[in-house]
Amino acid sequence: MPKAGTERRAVLRVAAIMTGACDKGLQAAYHRNHTPVEKLHQPWVDDCMVQVRSALLAVEELVDPAAP
Repeated sequence: MPKAGTERRAVLRVAAIMTGACDKGLQAAYHRNHTPVEKLHQPWVDDCMVQVRSALLAVEELVDPAAP
């Protein structure tokens, strides 16, 4: 982890996006696996998964695999 500057902010940005993606993925999985079928709200689960995919695409654009 860089100590300061632009590099540190870039790492923190990716970490924040990925933390949000993990949170949304866990919420969707928990809702799907622990909510009675009659109370399951699939559109909400779908929205969570769209947010996960969007976060992963954003990180792909931010991260250069060739960079250290």
